[in-house]
Amino acid sequence: MGQAAMRANQRDFTILGKAPLVRAVFEGHDIGALWRPLFARLSADPGDAGAFFDVSILLRAIGRDGDATISQRAALELARTFRIRNGNGGGAIIVALVTEGDFMANPPVAFLLEDSDTTLILHYVDADTADLADLPAHDAVIVAVGESEANQPVLRRLARLLDGWRGPILNNAPGRIAGLTREGVAVCFADVPAIVAPPVGRATRFDLAQV
Repeated sequence: MGQAAMRANQRDFTILGKAPLVRAVFEGHDIGALWRPLFARLSADPGDAGAFFDVSILLRAIGRDGDATISQRAALELARTFRIRNGNGGGAIIVALVTEGDFMANPPVAFLLEDSDTTLILHYVDADTADLADLPAHDAVIVAVGESEANQPVLRRLARLLDGWRGPILNNAPGRIAGLTREGVAVCFADVPAIVAPPVGRATRFDLAQV
């Protein structure tokens, strides 16, 4: 890690986050008022991981996924923790364990908490995360990594890191989350009388072309 990245990792990056930025785009607001201060921040400080992070959200929301990925990776090379202050910020401090990816990679916790006074801290983990000793002070932790093929190694890592975790934690079931594949959910509900759960199996594009 370079010196700039090391200095950035010691900083606390406050972001707007997904909820207000995505809403602004989808409600058709003029997002120029959001772009300009973010790019001004990056011009003044290329180590501003928070600005990179919010830019990645805006880019994703307008469909520029490739650029969004580049901006998100730039943010995560500089820092792994980002803070969202909701309301007056005087409520509970919640650390959400999340991982790199598009809008579907992690459940939208930011939308659930935006009308509260909580402080939501997004702490990024991956399949190589060694430990969780660097979590900031908090009142509770929530596992907010969604099931996907790309996230399976991350969920396996979290299952090991959170084994025997002491302290308030929500959704501490990475193994169960990993099982929420399409076929896994079908198997879980197959014997529930009130639910129609047809068998589901994986198939390649070649397999389907033969049908």
